[in-house]
Amino acid sequence: KNADIASVITPIDNKISDTKEKESTLSTITTLTATLKTTVVDLADSTFFEKRKVTVNGKDVTVKANDGVAVQDINLKVNQLAQTDIKQSKGFATETSSVVDKDTTMTIEIDGNTYDIDVKAGTTLEELRDQINESTDGDVLASILNTGGDDPYSLILKSSKTGADQVINVTFDDGDDTTSNDDFLSFTNVQDAQDAMFEFNNIAITRSTNTIEDLVIGVTFE
Repeated sequence: KNADIASVITPIDNKISDTKEKESTLSTITTLTATLKTTVVDLADSTFFEKRKVTVNGKDVTVKANDGVAVQDINLKVNQLAQTDIKQSKGFATETSSVVDKDTTMTIEIDGNTYDIDVKAGTTLEELRDQINESTDGDVLASILNTGGDDPYSLILKSSKTGADQVINVTFDDGDDTTSNDDFLSFTNVQDAQDAMFEFNNIAITRSTNTIEDLVIGVTFE
C-alpha cells in the first residue's frame, strides 16, 4: 500500500501543489501587469505632463496655476490692498432709539448708483438698517454694532465690494434748505475705499480687487 501511494498518489499531490503555486504566481503577474498598464495609460495622457506646481517666496501673495500654463518666474510686489468703504454713525442708547425726528429722504450714492430711502420721523436704528439693506441692491451692507460706552449702538455702512469707486456718500433732504446733514445722522469714515496697487514684473498695476485673474492666462493671484 505504501509503495502504491508513493508511486501513484504522491506524484498527483506534488502536481496539485505545483499547479497551485503556478496559479498564485500567475495571479501576481496579472496584478502587476494591470498596474503597469494603468501607469502606461497615465503616461500616455498629455495632461500628465501639463500639471503645474506653484512655489511662492514671501507671504504677501498666494498663486494658483491651471494645467498647461507656461513655466515662468514672476516678480510681484504688493504696495496696497484693495479695501471696502466703511462708515460709522454716532452712537445711540439702544437699537430701538429713534434716529430722526422729522420725515426726510436719505440718499446713498455708491459706484455711480443712487438710492433714495424715505425715512419717517421716529424711525429706529433697527428699522433704518433694514431699509438700507432692502433698498441698495446689495451694494451697501448695513449693520448695528455695540461699541460699548454710554451710547454704544452705531449704524455701520460697508460697501459690498472693494475698490476706490466704492466710496459711500450719504445725504439727507427734508425739503428745508436750512437743515444740514448733521441735524439727522452723521457718519465718520472708519476705512477708506481704495484700489489694490502692486508691481507685476516691475510694472505698476492697479485693480479694484485683491483677486487678480487677468495678468497671466490661467493664473490667479490673491
